[in-house]
Amino acid sequence: MARRARKRGNGEGSIQQLSDGAWRAVLTVGIDPSTGRQIRRSCRTTTQAAAIKALKNLQDSYMHLDPAAPRTVYAYLKRWLRSIRGNVRPRTYDSYKGTLKRHVIPRLGNRMLTDIRPMHLQGLFDQVAEEVSPRTANYVRTVLNVALNEAVRWQALGRNPVNATKPKKAVAKEATIWTATQIRRVLEIASGHRLYALFYLVFATGLRHGELLGLTWADVETDAVVVRRSVSSRSGKVVESTPKSSSGRRIVPIDATTRQVLEEHRVRQREELAALGMTADQQPERVFTNRLGRTLDASNVTKIWHAIQDEAGVPRARMHDARHMHLSYLVAKGIDIRTIADRAGHADEVLTLRQYSHALEAQRKRAAIPLDDLLGG
Repeated sequence: MARRARKRGNGEGSIQQLSDGAWRAVLTVGIDPSTGRQIRRSCRTTTQAAAIKALKNLQDSYMHLDPAAPRTVYAYLKRWLRSIRGNVRPRTYDSYKGTLKRHVIPRLGNRMLTDIRPMHLQGLFDQVAEEVSPRTANYVRTVLNVALNEAVRWQALGRNPVNATKPKKAVAKEATIWTATQIRRVLEIASGHRLYALFYLVFATGLRHGELLGLTWADVETDAVVVRRSVSSRSGKVVESTPKSSSGRRIVPIDATTRQVLEEHRVRQREELAALGMTADQQPERVFTNRLGRTLDASNVTKIWHAIQDEAGVPRARMHDARHMHLSYLVAKGIDIRTIADRAGHADEVLTLRQYSHALEAQRKRAAIPLDDLLGG
């Protein structure tokens, strides 16, 4: 029979001598949420001194000096999400929360945080890659890496187990690029819609979806539009945010035809809202609104976008693909990469080169100049 050689205070663990003369360090590390029973960790040693050291190691590995510390993965992630809310963009917060809720908590939520090993996480990433996609698995890995790095800083973990896992090999989804004829066909179909100017503008400027929805008439200048904000929907509410970087806040030049499209849109918008009894001083600041003058919901715009391209008989493309089309055509026209990166709001022109290298094929072929011609001989 084991006999207790030393008893410690509540939460501090204990050291026991066993009937065979060995020693055991025991630490209560939490409560099983499904059974209500205590969860204990122990270590068997040959000497009392070794048991004391083993208990210290257990205490260093677990968070039980703080009774309020989260013990399960679920409890920790819940606390972490609370800590970052308000410190990250709303869209980023929703993305983190949704990813953890869908992919991590159902599989690992009841495990003790300090028991999580790289093997458990690699199994999670493999499963997500198989059931959803490698790209999603890598995003799950990214979110967990951010969350568990914070656990290390909080001294809830000694090390981040994500660092010992490997990302999945993922092939990036290529953007759908329409021919000039297909783009003209889509715009022809869209010309009868009240949001024609929005679809025209994405092809003419390459603005992001949220940047288009965030435009105000004060942002529209004679020969440019100024990107100052982005708009998204969150829990049915409009969320406005500023660009992530200084490169995102930019001036995007426009041509006279694009300016004319915007002016015609403004006239239609005023007439539409005046028919509802809205006076000039009551009309909205936003360039693109719904029929009641309110900020557009991005998902509704996407539905209209898909309906138009289906009617046009072109391959399905995202709104973001239209941005890629604009930038790809600029590359094909020989516009320098630095100018394109500035127009796109990219902080690094290397990113622009990497994303639009496919459009450089014509330039590459033109570079095959006979040596005599190259040397001017």
